[in-house]
Amino acid sequence: MQKYLFNLPLIVSAALLLSACTSGPRDLDTGEVFKISAVPVQKFVADDSSGSGKLKPVEDFTDEEFRKTRGRLSPKKFKGVSGITSRAFVRVAESNNGKGKRGVTVKGKILEKCLHDKSLEGYYFDKRRKTVRLCVFMTTQLKNPKNGNNKVRYQYFHVEATSASVDKKNLSYPGYPNKGVFPQAFDKTKLKVSEATASGFMYKLYAWGSNIKIVNYWEANAKSSVNSPNWKKYVKGQNGTPKRIRDYFDIADRDSCIDMMFPSTVPSTLAPGDIGGIHYCLGRCDDPAIVNTR
Repeated sequence: MQKYLFNLPLIVSAALLLSACTSGPRDLDTGEVFKISAVPVQKFVADDSSGSGKLKPVEDFTDEEFRKTRGRLSPKKFKGVSGITSRAFVRVAESNNGKGKRGVTVKGKILEKCLHDKSLEGYYFDKRRKTVRLCVFMTTQLKNPKNGNNKVRYQYFHVEATSASVDKKNLSYPGYPNKGVFPQAFDKTKLKVSEATASGFMYKLYAWGSNIKIVNYWEANAKSSVNSPNWKKYVKGQNGTPKRIRDYFDIADRDSCIDMMFPSTVPSTLAPGDIGGIHYCLGRCDDPAIVNTR
């Protein structure tokens, strides 16, 4: 199935906004609280299984669309970065919508410096080795979570990818626009990008499937956005790790993807503030697509 990025402005406010609160998860060792006031709202979009192939904001899904997309997810193994967005989608689907639609806000960003090691750039691309490093911070806030627990989930993860590739926008290949404007990337990720969505961007950096692995993962859960819960760090093979988090370290999910668009040649690092000038998708890119995007 072909996929299209929903043609919306790059940053949209969701139905439920995190207030001007600055609190976030607390480092157990240092006591430092991560400030989230500058973390932008992201789009959390998915294939609504209607057959259109377009991605739709999850907070606008109907009960029937949730049912259909969850049905396509049911045989899947929620592994790697694909598992992170897939499980977030299921949490939204299971939340209590009452008489209205489900309320969810996702905030997130690729950090300028990795939280766990400030010597590491939050984005790094090695063109010669074809590797990518990302350090990503995310919060997911549900208006009415299942059983009323943990309205806010903080996640921070350090991702490494190999066999990363660069595709240049192409509007003249045979059969255009069947694969969108980045046909080589589409062949791998099945994420189709329209010309309108790619306006202002010329290059795409992408990685997929078992080439992507989560190296380190932190999580904290809170009953409200004003709490500062303690981070808990997880590493592969750690005793006592919940199964859903163990699965994040598994690279077996072919649908995992990193997908980033740049206005010019893909850089090795980003200057402070440059992250706001790129468009990226992270999560599950196919069958069905469920991504956080900016």
